[in-house]
Amino acid sequence: MNKLFIGLTLVALAFLTFIAGATITRFEIFPYGYLKDSFTAAEALFVQQSGAKNLWHVGAKPPTQEDLASPPVRDSEAGVGRYDPSRAFNGYTIYTPVRWQFPLRLIDMQGNSVHEWQMPLEQLTGKRDTGIDIEPPAKRLTVAYSRLLPNGDLLAVISIAAYTPWGWGVVKLDKDSNLLWEYKKPAHHDLDVDTDGRIYALLHQVIRSPWPGLERIATPFLDDQIAVLGPDGKEQAVISVLEAIQNSDYKSLLMYANPDQGKGDLLHVNSITWLNAEAASLFPNAEAGNVLISIRQLDVLAVVDLETPTVKWALRGPWRLQHDPDVLADGRLLLFDNRGDIRNGGTSRILEFDPRSLEISWEYPGDQDEVLYTSIYGSQQRLENGNTLISESNNGRILEVTRSGDVVWEYGIPERKLDAKGNLVSTVIFAERFSRESLPFLQVP
Repeated sequence: MNKLFIGLTLVALAFLTFIAGATITRFEIFPYGYLKDSFTAAEALFVQQSGAKNLWHVGAKPPTQEDLASPPVRDSEAGVGRYDPSRAFNGYTIYTPVRWQFPLRLIDMQGNSVHEWQMPLEQLTGKRDTGIDIEPPAKRLTVAYSRLLPNGDLLAVISIAAYTPWGWGVVKLDKDSNLLWEYKKPAHHDLDVDTDGRIYALLHQVIRSPWPGLERIATPFLDDQIAVLGPDGKEQAVISVLEAIQNSDYKSLLMYANPDQGKGDLLHVNSITWLNAEAASLFPNAEAGNVLISIRQLDVLAVVDLETPTVKWALRGPWRLQHDPDVLADGRLLLFDNRGDIRNGGTSRILEFDPRSLEISWEYPGDQDEVLYTSIYGSQQRLENGNTLISESNNGRILEVTRSGDVVWEYGIPERKLDAKGNLVSTVIFAERFSRESLPFLQVP
């Protein structure tokens, strides 16, 4: 009888302990902070001792479903679809598939590859210059973004699939695919180049100590940073975006930060554009040399002064989870609005609007055959003839549309594969169109 009583008592205690633990975790009541810190320390110790060869995340919080899978493509056809040569801006297009390795291809209007950049990512394995003792296998390295320069040099942002922070760094290749330099800090998403050749890249920094003013956010979490690199890839400065927000009149934006955000990714800066004097004049208080960034998780566009550092201008508008703000010559902004078209159930659209009045002068939500939609990624480019080139990322599709909304060129990228469920998946993060005259290195008739 005593043994039965003791056994039942132990079962009851275990059950009560489970209920208490679940309650503490769910409502983050005392001693949640101590337990979380202990778990984080234990995880860090395991990473240090084991090398974390089999971990899918290191640093902030576990990956979300968004990191692990892409939705099936809605159109299974690869190659050129609709094409009207008389209305399209005929030239050459470079694009960056997501979770793909080299080669990167420059194609003509028929989809033929006219130049390729190759690099075995195995040569990039090794520790990043961040203090994170992790050597990801080459199979987890992917190209996250590429920027083609007029002489054929290529800048590429390299990511690590399903790690946190997921950036590996930036590499520069020449037109013959020779590696010119590598920058081994966790760069992600995007970069830009100014007229002097300086490079502005986005970084992740894992925050492990409580952040003043953000005590409600449990550590660890991610801060986005802006790295300034010289033309040779040498780091010149690193600026914290969190600090720039807190140093500004826009510090209240941080009240929109979600404590439960996957991977502790509070801001998710996904785009950066260097502003010359003409572009800076469009934003109150901005100056030449400031940068325009897109903060996805806060639905915010912001101009950052890198010298101060502080946010000089910020705006929320009728967009959700946006990407790729472009400054147009007429003083308007062009933006990929991922989830803001509430008339179509929160699908995507391209917005052209005045950043001062928020007046929308043009939008493209898709055409009569298909609504435009990608839950993540997405980009657009205003072409010289007034058309707009769009990367519908999750559908693996690049399209060129006129001002009246007609599709005059359409391309399904061939980089596609079957996922574990047998679904065809393909994702293109970015595409850019060039005229023949703008690429003097290109050897084509």
